[in-house]
Amino acid sequence: MTFSTIPAASELVTVTVDGVGMQLPKGKNLLQALLDVGHYIPHYCYHPRLTVDGNCRLCLIEIEGRPKPEISCNMVVTDGLKINTASEMVEDCRQGMMEFLLVNHPLDCPVCDRGGECMLQRYSMEYGWGTARTSDERRRFQKPQFDPLIDIERNRCIMCTRCVRFCDEVAGEHVMGVFGHGSRNYIGTYGDGPVSNPFSGNVIDICPVGCLTSKPFRFKARSWELQQTTTTTRACNGPVTAWTRGGDLYRVTPPAHQYHGQYTINEDTLIFISNEARFGSLYGNSEERLATPLVRHDGEWIEASWDEALNSAAQALKSCEPGQSCFLAGERSTNEEFYLLSGLARAVCKTPHIDWRMRFTSEEAARAAGLALGAGDGSLERLDQGAYGATLMICAQDLLGSAPDIALHLKEAARNGRTKLGLLDVRVDDWFSQWAEAIFLEQPGQMVGTVERLARGLAAENRQAPEGYETLFNLLNGNEGGLVVLGLDAAGGALNPTIVPTVLNLMSALGEGWQFLPVTAARNAKGAFGCGGQSDRLPGGALADEKIRAAASDLHGGPIESTDQPAAAPELLRRAANGEFRALVLHRCDELTTHPQRELVEQALKNTPNVILIDIFPSWMMEYATIVLPGSVFYQNNGSMTDIDGTLQRMSQGSRPGGKAQEEWRILQSLAAKLGGGRHYRRVEDIFRDLCLAWGAPQAFRLGDLVLEGPSTLTPQENRSVITKRRRPSFKLNFAEQPAGVGEPGDVAHEDEGLKLVWIHHSQGPDHLSSRSSEFDALRPQPKIELHPKDAEAAGLDHGDWVVLEGGADSPSQVSLNPYLAEGVAYGAANVLGLRMGADEAGLPSITLKKTDAPAQQAQPTPEEVQTAP
Repeated sequence: MTFSTIPAASELVTVTVDGVGMQLPKGKNLLQALLDVGHYIPHYCYHPRLTVDGNCRLCLIEIEGRPKPEISCNMVVTDGLKINTASEMVEDCRQGMMEFLLVNHPLDCPVCDRGGECMLQRYSMEYGWGTARTSDERRRFQKPQFDPLIDIERNRCIMCTRCVRFCDEVAGEHVMGVFGHGSRNYIGTYGDGPVSNPFSGNVIDICPVGCLTSKPFRFKARSWELQQTTTTTRACNGPVTAWTRGGDLYRVTPPAHQYHGQYTINEDTLIFISNEARFGSLYGNSEERLATPLVRHDGEWIEASWDEALNSAAQALKSCEPGQSCFLAGERSTNEEFYLLSGLARAVCKTPHIDWRMRFTSEEAARAAGLALGAGDGSLERLDQGAYGATLMICAQDLLGSAPDIALHLKEAARNGRTKLGLLDVRVDDWFSQWAEAIFLEQPGQMVGTVERLARGLAAENRQAPEGYETLFNLLNGNEGGLVVLGLDAAGGALNPTIVPTVLNLMSALGEGWQFLPVTAARNAKGAFGCGGQSDRLPGGALADEKIRAAASDLHGGPIESTDQPAAAPELLRRAANGEFRALVLHRCDELTTHPQRELVEQALKNTPNVILIDIFPSWMMEYATIVLPGSVFYQNNGSMTDIDGTLQRMSQGSRPGGKAQEEWRILQSLAAKLGGGRHYRRVEDIFRDLCLAWGAPQAFRLGDLVLEGPSTLTPQENRSVITKRRRPSFKLNFAEQPAGVGEPGDVAHEDEGLKLVWIHHSQGPDHLSSRSSEFDALRPQPKIELHPKDAEAAGLDHGDWVVLEGGADSPSQVSLNPYLAEGVAYGAANVLGLRMGADEAGLPSITLKKTDAPAQQAQPTPEEVQTAP
């Protein structure tokens, strides 16, 4: 277990603000420094994560000895400054600037979606004249429809350019700009195309007025009518605010903040969320939701009461001898659910078969991923604070596509100079490469050898750089502390068995100042590892540890036996396909619905007599199921999740599940009670308390302490009340296990000639949940196969050609040439391509591309034109 640490503070200097002396960090942006100490300075164009533009002129302050006011956003803290933030001259200038900004602004607050959350609305009352002195006609723009999910009202724009700078700097896509001249300038996109980056929805939050708003939320509700819940989603590491009413989810935003006693969107938020979290989380409103328990009788589904369904499930599990039942838990399961499943499987059903690692296509890949998670001790928080001098990313193919929230932390640290970035990968994109100090492309079979040579060079007495890798070696050797990031997901973890032990050797050679961060897009992988959801792990430690087993047996209320070489999910699926289990419990197993080894999954379900699904939507798996128990979505559930760096996040219940559906932890608790075993928990807080005991948490804290300052669950009437700030614990769920004797694997050559497919699961591609968010459909990536130009030439293909993966995919894909892809490798997204692999196939699939005709284009509906308000 580790604690987060804060880097040393900057040098403090004395500054006088409104006659009061105080200490502020030297060199810090003056506006931000004043905001940090409670002196609120109105501002529009300034944002703490964007470059300074200085165009709104509202953050004016008076500095002693200077004849005119200065804009504080374009100044830094220096010793001896004497500042007046509310002098008569400052207030008069602010009133003038507000009047200027309102000259062309339409008076349409009653129909504007930003009403109640608009900085222009607030400031016009707090800093403006209160009356207009002009009678000229306001400028008007024709309303464009350039983005499927972002609505624009240019008449409301105050030209703060926050959106332009966000796209250029944070999202990394030069897509928005300022067009026109003088009083006719406006914000738009180049080519009138969409704002297509994975973070585009954040321009809605940071827009200080009602210019950019959400189309899915447009005209649906007022913010003060909605209940706010600070929670977390299955799509992102970190907190969000879910806005609900009557059980329906209206929007998902970064955490709200307090302004005049009311919690609203934080236009200065430091947290940016992905489009998958924002728009892809609206699946909870789908009419396809499972609402009642189902039991199969004579081949037909029959609606059942909870008592009947749980009795049937319990009977199916009771019919199993020890070891004949298997429990698979999906990545969006909470810490508490993994804990209950561990106890239900091991202490009650007497089976060692429980695991979460279904995204990996081989037993060796899954085991290596577990080894990496146990060794991880890196921190995204420390990365954000500049605690790592250098960062090396290895095998993190398209982290932007598979785990955009984690990718953003890494890219922003490099962009802002908080770390030096090195890339060692099969594929590199512009998003990361433009900020990298060293870039090396390697074929998959040669990656292990490169890492091993670096490790040997660093471990040598005189630290010799491998020939040809001097820049990368110097990046590692020239920094006493840093972070090594290893991607675990590519091609179902095909490289894990060799690359994981080699990287751990590299960590040993680097020394104590370096930390390790294994990355997977599996939302609660660290929680599964630390809460007993992995076959070789118990809450708090390894299954093989006698003391850990004794403590877990006491917590779960039944003896837990050790098992030699407990099987991971890929092997468990193969055993199920061979008919070795009598019962299979699938808890939130979204990954199986789009698994590339569809044949294997089907055989596993077909050859198991009793298949119990705990899910929120129907899927093809119901064809083989015998019992279906309906669960809840993220804003209807209580519990916690664990970010990939071990940070605990609270999942709060904003509304109850609809129909007869229940929270999953209650389902598991009730099932254990029907089986007559395990501890009985009435509250999820009690489960979390026992988890903390298992972890040996170094400080006492409750589940409620994980909620950030703000609303945990606020009704519209309660939204004006002030919530006491909680002290969030610094405890992280990191075990930092350094396995001994991980071996010295050498180079791994390709098994045969031809193209090898490296694939990921794209976060915006089709899946079991977000495919139910119709709003998210417009953001789906197109099926694409990336090839190196030399490989394309050899195959007689060119950029833009359409091909099919013979025997390996559902639909045609378009060729995209990428010179920053290793030769001999093709790259694609499995869930976008509809990838199909054989039941026994693992590793990097060999593919054959056959040229085909372009698919028929489906007509797209014209966006509905919305009348612009006067």
